Amino acid sequence: MDFLSARENFKYSSSPLELEKGIIEVFDDALLLLQDINQVEPLVMPHLFSHLATIPCLASVTEKEEWVQAHKRRLKLIMLRVQQQMDAYRAAFDEYLPFLRLNIGEYLDQFRTDAKTPQDIKKAVLFHIEEAKAVMENIPESIHLGTINLNLGKTRQFLLDKHRDLEKGLLDVLSTRARSQCTDIANAFTKMNNRLRTQPKTVEELTDLEEFSNQVPQKMRDLSMDIEALAAQYAILDEFRTSLSADDFHLKW
Repeated sequence: MDFLSARENFKYSSSPLELEKGIIEVFDDALLLLQDINQVEPLVMPHLFSHLATIPCLASVTEKEEWVQAHKRRLKLIMLRVQQQMDAYRAAFDEYLPFLRLNIGEYLDQFRTDAKTPQDIKKAVLFHIEEAKAVMENIPESIHLGTINLNLGKTRQFLLDKHRDLEKGLLDVLSTRARSQCTDIANAFTKMNNRLRTQPKTVEELTDLEEFSNQVPQKMRDLSMDIEALAAQYAILDEFRTSLSADDFHLKW
């Protein structure tokens, strides 16, 4: 039996009631197979039984016998205990429900705002890395619940993949932010360079250019601070071995 992750909850591939019904059906089918079994003598010595209209059958157990009913009751009791074990095991996954129901897009949108710093993003990435390790350690591929062999592989992989998708998504958010800031800084240098290379044609233009030139040292200090902050973002991306496109790599340098 599989233990699966649905959109809002965890579930078994078969309900306990379906499982009980299937086992009882197997039991009943086994009883039916014991019915109408011909005696072997008429088959090996037909000349001695040719006067019989029908071939006699072996006496067999019937569903109405008390000991058969006792076995059925025992099976149902076993399945009740299995159901209790299944319910308890499913309840153990309640701690994963908030993560199961987490919307990836909405979660990443929270980190696209300026309110979230690169360190906030790094902290979130580390959280999902650790949570993925915990999933691998705490959720086995399969377990036995009484008479049931429960396969947890699909749910385990789903949780792992979601943590890894969030980890990648967070790094993409940081990479996109770094690209945008890198472009802004490059544009600021280009704009400043073009302004300084302007040839003034009037006294007013010369005065404006001189005032702008006096502002350049402060602008350079501001851009240097922006570059240092940007370098810290790229350091985080490098720490997690994030691949950059050729254009982003060129822009970075």
